[in-house]
Amino acid sequence: MAGRTHLTLCLTPACAEDILGFIRHYDFEDEVTVVSNVPCHQDQPPSPAQAPAALDGEQLQDEHPHPLKTRPVWTRTSPHHHQTNRRLSSSHRQTGWMSAENRTVMHSFPFCKPGIPHKHPEGFWLHGKWHSLSCQVRQFSPQNVTECLTNHTVHVRGDSTCRQWVERLVKWKVVQRGAGNSLIGPYTATNHSRGIMVTFNFHTLPIQTGSWFPFRNLSESGISVEVRSMAGGPNVVLVLSLCAHFVAEPKHVYSSRMIEVKLAIQELHRKYPKTKVIVKTCNTRSHRSYRSVVQQSDWLAQQIDHEMRSILGDLNVAILDVWDMTVSQWYPHNIHPNQHVQDNELNILMSYICPEMLTNIEQ
Repeated sequence: MAGRTHLTLCLTPACAEDILGFIRHYDFEDEVTVVSNVPCHQDQPPSPAQAPAALDGEQLQDEHPHPLKTRPVWTRTSPHHHQTNRRLSSSHRQTGWMSAENRTVMHSFPFCKPGIPHKHPEGFWLHGKWHSLSCQVRQFSPQNVTECLTNHTVHVRGDSTCRQWVERLVKWKVVQRGAGNSLIGPYTATNHSRGIMVTFNFHTLPIQTGSWFPFRNLSESGISVEVRSMAGGPNVVLVLSLCAHFVAEPKHVYSSRMIEVKLAIQELHRKYPKTKVIVKTCNTRSHRSYRSVVQQSDWLAQQIDHEMRSILGDLNVAILDVWDMTVSQWYPHNIHPNQHVQDNELNILMSYICPEMLTNIEQ
């Protein structure tokens, strides 16, 4: 038997079992062993001295430098490891980071669409990229995103964690932002040459903020009212993010709001059944004050997620889960995750909007 390569994971035990499934699938069971579930150091990324070199001295390629590059994934412990590493590196050189066998496993997942069962865990980080265990999620470059959104209208409604996605699209020059309040909206970002329109508007109360917030006509500008009056269609996408500002409120406040949103989505789908609706879950946040620990804890945020799933779970709605992604990130927890994490969130979003593009995108 060839020497073993030991795999050190910074994941939950359940996710380690999923990795073992991958290993058994492509016959690495005699060569790769899961060593341990090492703790994730959230406060600071690993130092270069702690990180192993890339396979056979190859450098990991990535568009953005980030701490995840040096994440300890492969730890060699055998003097006979080179035979295994040559096998891994050969596939690595031919197909990027993903071996042909691993590519086959990933393609066994369904396309991202409504009704995908909630997995525990949802995925794992590897070489700075998030890999979903629920559906086929691929890496989208800014050019891929532009192609995906061509002739699409995307309405983004909710809090600042989804506003960041619009800001990334603007930074990538996929769209150009128009006039309007850059923090709360409403504003429209467009790309006229590609027929792309992205709109953003913040949800109404509750708003947890330390600054003044303008009270526009709340009875007419709520998300449920907007959704009811919205024109849908096969090239229209509605993205909702209702979490961060509801965590400190009683649960019934969130429940009543989500029931209103559910009724609005049902009405939208009756008129425009092919409209895609995608709802983002909560993500983790920093807890540096008494208020954030007591009133806005991650435990409370998870209760919000459970309530959202119970209310919207029977609709033709895709739930974009980013909880496990932010729980297991190397970066410090923040309600506004690092932009590298945001980019991986956008990969999931684009995989839901344009699943038909996945076979044409190099991994």
